[in-house]
Amino acid sequence: MWAAALYAGLRRGELRALRVSNLRGLDGNEVAAISVEHGWDDKEGERATNSTAGVREIPMPETCARLSPPTSNGSS
Repeated sequence: MWAAALYAGLRRGELRALRVSNLRGLDGNEVAAISVEHGWDDKEGERATNSTAGVREIPMPETCARLSPPTSNGSS
């Protein structure tokens, strides 16, 4: 996740708020991307981004997608 976050140029608060659930497409069925939905504040914890432009999907290079852990959607 760190390699993908550095590639994507995430702010410190955005990086700290990332969860595995924010990684999309790691199963190979869609384009791999990082979904930025929240930021993090040391006093408040998870919070909304500063602006609507802060909520975004960043395409992940194939190399980073292969390094990322697979996500589980609860099905077997």
